[in-house]
Amino acid sequence: MKDEEFNKLLKAHEDSPLDLDIINSLAIEYLENEKYRGVANEHFDFFQKAYSIKRTVKTTHNFARFLYYYWAEWEFDHQQKNTIPKALAIQEECLALKPNSYYPYSQYGYMLLDQNQFEKAITYLLISNEKNAHSLTYHNLGYCYYHLGDYENSKINFSLASESAKNRDLTLYGLALSHYHLNNTDAVREIGNQLLLDLEPKDGYHPKDGFIAATIFYLIKDFEKVTECVRKGCITQHGFDLLEKDHLAYSVYKADKLLYEEQVNIGIESRKRNIQECKDNNVNWEENLRIKQLLKEINNRKNFHKQLNIPPVTDFEMHLYPNKFECLLFGCENHKSLNNDIS
Repeated sequence: MKDEEFNKLLKAHEDSPLDLDIINSLAIEYLENEKYRGVANEHFDFFQKAYSIKRTVKTTHNFARFLYYYWAEWEFDHQQKNTIPKALAIQEECLALKPNSYYPYSQYGYMLLDQNQFEKAITYLLISNEKNAHSLTYHNLGYCYYHLGDYENSKINFSLASESAKNRDLTLYGLALSHYHLNNTDAVREIGNQLLLDLEPKDGYHPKDGFIAATIFYLIKDFEKVTECVRKGCITQHGFDLLEKDHLAYSVYKADKLLYEEQVNIGIESRKRNIQECKDNNVNWEENLRIKQLLKEINNRKNFHKQLNIPPVTDFEMHLYPNKFECLLFGCENHKSLNNDIS
């Protein structure tokens, strides 16, 4: 929003201080444009103000979303953790108003999922999909079923979610994990091959990170394909360090020792340069500590292969994430959201 439009909005609020739509617009603008914020927490104040004046689907939903997605994170930095229960309670107030749109159900489903209340989350995500079937909702349903050990239903929902291009790699990873637990090795391999095709450079540019594809192939112990993914989609990424991912290091060590040694040496040479930079800076006590740490890292890299005799135990679930919805704030013009709760 341009300054002129924002000032008009402020003037409109002065003229109509109880207009909920104007208050909501100001709350969103303060939230999304830090330049309009002063020393006070206007974004909090205006969401709360709308909620205090009248508890509608829009005001309760938006205040709950602000508290859960934004304020709780900021507040956590100050070790104050009472916001999440408050946000959940306000979202429940919203649902008691029997909303027509899917926004409140999807939002509450994600909140519950985020609190590991998977069975309860499924109830509301299903309602959300009845009102508006969405790939992100299917993904979150798959995520819930997966964590409940219902791999057949997680497979079904991840498959439905994968039909959309939105966060496709993440969804296909969930689908691959589901097939893996159902002992569908061929299906896991097929998904890995789909993602491997995406790693081909386009116009000389490597847009994809091969980590997910590589990890999928590691599920079925196809170390050659893991190494191909590393070569095409991992080492092309800035800051990639093979030894930070045990299962990738193991696979490359088994399938292509020359590539493994090349990646190890790249890390060693980088650390040697860092040591020399420290020495060139008239070494002080901090740089001495840094040099000792770098020498230790070099030694670890030289000997890392000694721990690659057996496949590393990998927590595959740690790479599976739920999908946060795009902006679900009623009245957010920047994201073309619904203005009000409509059927």
